[in-house]
Amino acid sequence: MKRTLSRLVPFLLPACMVDTPAPENAEDRLGAELGSWCESICVKSDDCGGNDDPEACVDACVEYFRETYSDQGDVCEEAAGRVMDCLESASCEVLTSGNACNITAEETRCSGSVGLVACQASFGSATANGTPLQCEMGFDECSDGKTYRLTCSGPGDPPDCTCTTDGVVTGRFEPSRRECPFPEEASQICGWPFSERGHRPTTCQGAASSGVAGGAGVNECEISFGDCSDGNEYAVDCAGPPGAVLCTCEVNGVPLGSFESAAGICDHADLDNGSTAANYGCGFNLAPFGP
Repeated sequence: MKRTLSRLVPFLLPACMVDTPAPENAEDRLGAELGSWCESICVKSDDCGGNDDPEACVDACVEYFRETYSDQGDVCEEAAGRVMDCLESASCEVLTSGNACNITAEETRCSGSVGLVACQASFGSATANGTPLQCEMGFDECSDGKTYRLTCSGPGDPPDCTCTTDGVVTGRFEPSRRECPFPEEASQICGWPFSERGHRPTTCQGAASSGVAGGAGVNECEISFGDCSDGNEYAVDCAGPPGAVLCTCEVNGVPLGSFESAAGICDHADLDNGSTAANYGCGFNLAPFGP
């Protein structure tokens, strides 16, 4: 998952800053000049007493600016330029006060311009030992005003898990192991467009499924996703008796691996064409399928 600058350089914390015009050389500063710029700002951090590991600071700084702002258009380049200008001109007193450079707002402005969502708070709970698996995790205070939640609850064990946005179910899956997903896994499984993942989920315009779920004692289906935003085609082919369904994951017709679960993804194709269950089992990052 992408690092956040405020976690890497102690004095770079979000606060208020008056908008200023973006520098004309923002693109250059994010390119070949980024390493030397980060070296200088990390030296400043060290001089201000806010940096215990200058070498790690430079690596983290380069990674942060590349993953957060580079190659994402003018809005992101301008946001990076404002952050850089602020860090260069701020005094040590301002930098170490925790009131410098409006970093969170600039991240949000950039991510919003490319269709990503930044959330400021997360919550979650998990119960597994000796009881039916129970999971709840979510994200709120998001830049699009929405709340995202993943919930796994009984009465079955394993239970059905659902992804919701503002309480509306957008996908569901059945876990193949008694473990709650980590938050970063939840965003990948549910196809949430979170900026901390650094890219939008893959959107597919076409989906097709064939086969039966639980017919004649066999769960057998093939679900495919085409006309996708990344140029790939995805498919999952499942077959086997209930309780031991084996599913093969494919990209562009090439098998990449398989997984076994109680129900596979056949039972989940009715809601979102199985995209969420495919994300869980295959590690895809498909957006919830819909118009």
